[in-house]
This record gives sequence, structure tokens and C-alpha cells, in this order.
Amino acid sequence: MGTKGQHATPPAPDENLPYIINTDASKKAIGAVLLQQYREGNENIVSTAPRALTPIEQCYTTCEQELPGITFALEKFRINIYGHKIILYTDNKYLTFLSRCAITSNRVARWMVNLQQYDIELRHVKGAHNHLADIISRNPAGLNAIEIRNLTKPNTIMVNAISVDKSVCKDLTNSAELQKIDPRIQKIRGRRAQQPTVSDPRYRLVDDILFYREAGHASEWKPVLPECLEERAIQYTHTSLGHLGVDKCREQIKQAYHLKNLGHKVRKFVACCDT
Repeated sequence: MGTKGQHATPPAPDENLPYIINTDASKKAIGAVLLQQYREGNENIVSTAPRALTPIEQCYTTCEQELPGITFALEKFRINIYGHKIILYTDNKYLTFLSRCAITSNRVARWMVNLQQYDIELRHVKGAHNHLADIISRNPAGLNAIEIRNLTKPNTIMVNAISVDKSVCKDLTNSAELQKIDPRIQKIRGRRAQQPTVSDPRYRLVDDILFYREAGHASEWKPVLPECLEERAIQYTHTSLGHLGVDKCREQIKQAYHLKNLGHKVRKFVACCDT
């Protein structure tokens, strides 16, 4: 499912149209999106709902994790959807013919009874087309900082391709050369060369690349991003990961690079993003 041609100002839900729900379960969380499709083909996001899975739920099979995601979505969106036709998209093909199978688990039986309250048409959607629910399930509330870093790695947060300027990736691999012409980085390198014994312990040179680590923290050493790449790196991260908010965009960048005043720069960029 996509969200092509969204309205500049999303309209209120239309009680005469069916509702669409996209759900997805990751290893740690579940996510759901409630939409409506208008006659001209545009889709409007009505509401979203993420939730972290409990330790017990994390031990469920993949299918069993999808089912509580569906029941959770129905409960959260009940005020909108109850009594209406619901088209429910899931990327787990097993669920589309679950009603025709023998149910041997008590918890699955309870979930299925709950589904009987609603007029639901289950449809399978490829994972690559289920990116809205996928993003939400990989960025849930209720996780600590370490769990979020392990869950939302840049190479796993999305399953679909987004058209962005990928030339920044090539420039990032050339950051060592760009460091050499960056005035601020050159000052830091110069101070280290002149006074190596009293230089700032947060910085170190490895293979002629300047790295940074927060003082008093056991965090990893991260390369210092040249100023000429800062805005492009923020734009690439924000856009390619589904227009993340300030905090999540900042955390994604912090995993890979060091930028001075990162929070301020991300807030300024996101505030100017029309999307």
C-alpha cells in the first residue's frame, strides 16, 4: 500500500467509505496504520498506532505476532471502524486463510473470536509495499535507547526503496579527503599535532581520519563529518527513512557520524521540510 497524492490538509474521515488498515510486526514491536481511499485514488492517513511487544509476545511465532498486531489495531481504531467495512492488509500470507484452518492454540482462538466483531476482508500485501506499518513497527514507544539502536538500524528500518539523491553515499565514503579541506577539522588536527600530550581526548586520528567519542562515555569512535556534507547527510537520513522526526533522525545519524550541534541542525532542517 502507498500514500500517493495525499491532501495538503488531510480531510476528516468519511463515514461513507470503507477503512483500510495496514499492520506489521517486527521482532520487538507491532505497528498499524488506519487509512481511507478516496474515489479519486488518494489515500488519507487517519491514525497510526505502535506498541512494543512484551517479552512473552517476543517468543511467539511470526504468525502469532501478527495476530496481536491486528487485534491491537482494531482496539485502537475501534471508535472509527466499528460497524464499517474494513480492508486489512498484512504481509503474512498465512493470515489470509487462517479462518479455514484448524485452530489448536487457545490464544489464537481468543484472537479469532475478537476478529468476529468486525466486518474484515483480509488481503495479503508484499512486504515492500507495506512500508507505512513497517516504519511504525520499527520505531515504537516503550523501548530504551539500546533497544532502539538495535531495532532501528539504518539498513533494516525500511523494506522499500525511496527516490532520494544517493550521491551523498558516495561522498560519505570520501569523507577522509573532505576532512582535509574542512577548516574546523583542520584546526583540531593542528592542535593535536602541536600539543599531542594535552590534546582533547575526545578526538583521535586513525589512518589519517579524525574520529570523535563523547567524553565520559563508552561509546564507539565515530568519524567527524565534514561541514560540507552535514546538511546533505541530514537530508538523506530524514528522507530515506520516511521523513523521521527530530529525535529519531538525530539518533540515526549519531550511530554513524559526529556532527557539532547535531540536534540544532536536525531541528532546523525538519522544521523546513514541507512533507
